[in-house]
Parts: sequence; C-alpha cells; structure tokens
Amino acid sequence: LGQKLVRQFAAVSLARPVMEELRDQGGQTIVITTFTDNHVVVLDLVRGHSQLEILLSSGTEYKLHTVAQGKIVLAFGTPTLLERLLTRPLTACTPHTIIDADRLRAEIEIVRKRRWAEAPEEVFMGVNALAAPIFHSGGELFGSLAIVGSIHFLPAQANPSTVDQLKNAADKISAILGAPGTAA
Repeated sequence: LGQKLVRQFAAVSLARPVMEELRDQGGQTIVITTFTDNHVVVLDLVRGHSQLEILLSSGTEYKLHTVAQGKIVLAFGTPTLLERLLTRPLTACTPHTIIDADRLRAEIEIVRKRRWAEAPEEVFMGVNALAAPIFHSGGELFGSLAIVGSIHFLPAQANPSTVDQLKNAADKISAILGAPGTAA
C-alpha cells in the first residue's frame, strides 16, 4: 500500500505540468484521479481560470457509475469490475445519472471505442466532466485525466478540439509514466 501511494504521488508530480498546459488551453479545472474497486479517488487538481470554477478536494471519492472518470475505470480497468458493480442496485445522484444496467453497459462500450468519457450533470446538476485514461508502465490503468466545468463552459455536446486536447494530455502523462506504446 505504501509503495502504491508513493507511485501515485510521483505520478501526480510528473503529471502537473501537463495538467497546467491543458488548463491553459481551455480554462477549466483539470483533475487527475485513481480508483478503488468501488470509487474514483481525486488525487490532485489544477484550478481553472473561467468565471465559474469547479473545485474538488484531494481524497474525494465518487461512485464509479456517476462520473466520467469512473466510466474510464469501468471501460479500461479490471474486466470484471463492471459486472461486479452491476450485482447491486445503482443509485442516482441526479436525474441524469445512469442507473440502468443495460444503458451503463452500452455507455461503457462507447467509452472503450472512443477512448474518452463524459458525464453531463450525472453527479451534480450544472456540472460536466470529460475524462480520458492514463496508463502506467505495466500497461494497466492508473486512472484518468479529466476536464471538469460548468455545463455552460463544458457543454453536453463535447467540442471535438477539447476532446483531442484531453486525449493528447492523457497520452502525454501515460508516456511519462512509461506506458507501453507511448513515447515521452
């Protein structure tokens, strides 16, 4: 456990310049997360520059099915994680939270294919997040990089250039962490 925490803190330090660069491109809050069997855990964030700023605290946990970062975990983490999650009822945080098992399975399949996730107003009304996977040297999922902001500045219909910026930043962090198939 201690070694895992040290690796996470090292990853956060290495990721910070990339997170700042991504924040400067769009002005929104940038969040790096890892995960447990049941939750996404916020490791760090870079505060945004927009008129309405979303702040999260390090250590905050969210249920996997309620946030874009959790959808990344369900799509790219341990293959049995989704099925294990679906053995119990899913609870809603807002009217937009996906709580239907078939709908969540379909959403996770979309996330796998496009390599990014979104969760407009699924955990908090008025808030959206876009997330992309971060992999580490073993090729396993480390967690995710996310852009979090007001639905006004980060609309439900994601801007393709914002998605590209996010995916490129997540790939850079993966390369820094030594993920196979990436170049730092």
